[in-house]
Amino acid sequence: MLSIEVKERGQRFAICVKNEGELGVKLAAVVGIDGEGRKFYPTPYLREGEVDSVTEKHARRKFSRTSIKPNQMIDVFLGGNEIIAKKYKSMSILDARGNFKFIPEGN
Repeated sequence: MLSIEVKERGQRFAICVKNEGELGVKLAAVVGIDGEGRKFYPTPYLREGEVDSVTEKHARRKFSRTSIKPNQMIDVFLGGNEIIAKKYKSMSILDARGNFKFIPEGN
């Protein structure tokens, strides 16, 4: 089971992800709900410095190859312009098994 917390960091957003389960979890995507209730998939970056320096394709591929061990915590970074433009209402991490839990804006 993943727990997440979304934090604003200047022009970017950081999602702190922790695996609270007993097995490893393979990540698949970041999923958001916009101001109109539609899903969107912002580009996830594993290092803050990658946000403006690597291609979207490279970032998504690298993210989808990432696994989190039990009790391990990682940060996932999102470009602020993409999130602000969508007027996000909630955000989540989707794992390779299709599991997710949306966290409302401000939590």
